Amino acid sequence: MGRLFDRKGATFMAILAGAALGACIVYMAAIDVIVAGLNRVFGILSGEIGVILGLSVGFFFIRLWGQGVMTMVSRNMVMKWFDRRRGLANGILGFVTTIGFSLSPPVLDWLIRLLSWRGAYLVLAAVVGLFFPVVARLFFSDRPHDHGLVPDGTSRTGHAKTSRTALNGSSQVNYTLREARITSLFRYPVATLFISGAIETAVTFHIISIFQEPGLAASGPRRFGTTFRSYARGAD
Repeated sequence: MGRLFDRKGATFMAILAGAALGACIVYMAAIDVIVAGLNRVFGILSGEIGVILGLSVGFFFIRLWGQGVMTMVSRNMVMKWFDRRRGLANGILGFVTTIGFSLSPPVLDWLIRLLSWRGAYLVLAAVVGLFFPVVARLFFSDRPHDHGLVPDGTSRTGHAKTSRTALNGSSQVNYTLREARITSLFRYPVATLFISGAIETAVTFHIISIFQEPGLAASGPRRFGTTFRSYARGAD
C-alpha cells in the first residue's frame, strides 16, 4: 500500500481506501448470510469455525483499509505540507485522532442499540464508502507543489537546499527506501506505531465488554460517562 501511495498519490488512495473499507463493512454486515450461503452451496465454513474464519477475514481487511491505509494516507499527506512545523502538525493530527478514538465506542454502541449491529454496519458503510470518498476528492491534495506552494508556506526564493537530495526546496535530508530501513530513526517509531496500533485496535473493538467486566453498563454516551466517573471514584 505504501508503494501504491507513492505512485498514485493521496487523493487516489483515500478514495480507494474509503470505497474498499465501505465494501468490507457491507461484507461484515452480511457475514452470517455469507457463511450460511457458502455452507449450503459448497458444504464448507459450517458452524462456529466458519463464522470465526469469516470474521477474521473481515476484520483483517477492515484493519488494512481503515486504520492501516486511511491512517497512512492522511498522515503522509499532512506531512508533505509541512517541513519545519511538521512536528506540530503531527501532534495536532494525533490529538484529533485520539479524540475520534475516544468518542467512537459510546457513539457506535448507541448506534448499535438504535439500529442493531447490522444496521450500524450499514450506516458506517454509507458514511465511509460514499461520503468519505467525496470529501477526499474535494479536499485531499497530495503535495503543495502541485498548487505552486511549498511546505510551511515559505516562499521558494531563499529557501535553503541543504540536503543530499533536496526535494522541491525542502531543507530536510531525504533517504532512499534502502537507506531509511537501516536507520534507527525509522525502526523505532515503526515498532512503536505497530505496538500502539495493535493495542488501540484491540481495546477499541472490545471497549464495551472491557468496561462491562467490572460491572459498568454500556447504556449510551451520557450514562456511560457517568458510570465511568463513578467507577473512577471507587463507587460500587
